[in-house]
Amino acid sequence: MPRPRNRREWDAAQATKAKPCKESKPSLWQQLRSGLLGDVTETILSSVGLTKERWSEIIGGPCGCGERQQWLNKVGQALLTKTPDKEQI
Repeated sequence: MPRPRNRREWDAAQATKAKPCKESKPSLWQQLRSGLLGDVTETILSSVGLTKERWSEIIGGPCGCGERQQWLNKVGQALLTKTPDKEQI
């Protein structure tokens, strides 16, 4: 393919290139705004190296992380859907 001579040709060449499909999790901010506290906790802990597998190795047995993550997600959803009473404001 010849080298583009101007910006228009460059943009056209870039548009025809195949872009890799990147599957990613929602960002930390998106998870937090959607009330997924368990997912946020997992993302933060795994970013510093504390994964479910590593924690199980440390304590020498099942860690119960999955159940705790689901519980935190439910609590986060409940906190988002709960509207405060007018007296509390």
